[in-house]
Amino acid sequence: MIHRVRTRREFSLLSSGRRVRTESLWCTHSPDDTISTPRLAFAIGRGFGSAVHRNRARRQLRSAILARHASTPLSPGRYLVGLTRSMNAQTIPSRYVVIESGVEELPAKAERCHNGRSRTFS
Repeated sequence: MIHRVRTRREFSLLSSGRRVRTESLWCTHSPDDTISTPRLAFAIGRGFGSAVHRNRARRQLRSAILARHASTPLSPGRYLVGLTRSMNAQTIPSRYVVIESGVEELPAKAERCHNGRSRTFS
């Protein structure tokens, strides 16, 4: 089960998190062993497209992350996931496979950064 980031305090904790990127996605991860399940938030700006397109993209991202979590559980903490500026409502249907592969790779990169093994942002 993955919960949502809801409170201002939780979002402020994300500001001290580590940010990693792939071609189509970025993720800020703030580890927290005091919570039992990961918490997830999305950042998809108006430049992406209309509210309908942003909500569809959010649902697709959530679905891909839940599928990844079912096979390889996310570590406890807070995750803020967003789409890069290269993504927009016109490109997302044709690039959904890229998003799925980014979802596979992003959390692992973010967790590695916090475990001290890697400090890179690319």
